[in-house]
Amino acid sequence: MRTDVGIIDVMVQCQFGKERLEFPFARELLRDSDSLRAWPSLGIVSHMFGDAADREREAGDPDRVVAAFDLAGIDRGQLPVYPAMSDEQLDQIEQYAARFFGTLRVDPHQGYAAVAQMDRIIRRRPWIRSVSIMPALLYPPIPPNSKEFYPIYSKCIELGVPIMMNVGAPGPRVPGATQHPSLYEEVLWFYPELTLVFKHGGNPWVTECVALLRKWPNLYYATTAYAPKRYPAEIVEYMRTARDHHVIYGGYYPSLGFDRIVSELRAIELGDEPAAKFLRGNAIKVFGL
Repeated sequence: MRTDVGIIDVMVQCQFGKERLEFPFARELLRDSDSLRAWPSLGIVSHMFGDAADREREAGDPDRVVAAFDLAGIDRGQLPVYPAMSDEQLDQIEQYAARFFGTLRVDPHQGYAAVAQMDRIIRRRPWIRSVSIMPALLYPPIPPNSKEFYPIYSKCIELGVPIMMNVGAPGPRVPGATQHPSLYEEVLWFYPELTLVFKHGGNPWVTECVALLRKWPNLYYATTAYAPKRYPAEIVEYMRTARDHHVIYGGYYPSLGFDRIVSELRAIELGDEPAAKFLRGNAIKVFGL
């Protein structure tokens, strides 16, 4: 496919500044010795992506990340934002708002406090364009049709932002039953006003993901955490054949390098129109860019 369209990457795992936050889930979820040694770094998924220590150091410097964007043909990237971030950290991202936008990590176990955080932070920082939750990494894990999530969904609609939710077996060594795609159908049915973006692949339930994408107009799928040569065949075929596909490009830098990503994207056979929607157009629509 052509990649010279000004790619928008909806998952760039960077934190800038001297203050670094721990990997945002409870250590109590981890039981195996490898994961416990690696936590709180991205090393908890090194069994899938290999060692990315050099790229992780680069990823702490916004100027170096922007330079990497320019070499790879990436126009903008979405960074994780955490409620515990200081104003200084948020101000630093805001200085680069032409190249970065944010997704706010939310914990539904916090009840109304999480809703109030969403309202305060997103209204003050309009470059934050979505909310993200990983059901299997909540403590305790809960499925997305649990009552704790519904105030979050309602606030997303009110603020006009999509919600990104993990689907499929998680990379960290934790149980993944809370991320089965069928659990989201009740949410899609109850909230036709909500834009929901599946992330992290849906494996081993990709067929179910595609069936839901064809059924629900407010559902999208981001290719986050997958190298392009590993994209599920069902997703590539859906992009090729759907009249209006709902797939959005998401990388996983620094776990994956941009040079590898772009090379593998170019090797995928996809027409110019579906490729442009995948690499840019759907992100502009969904995230209001």
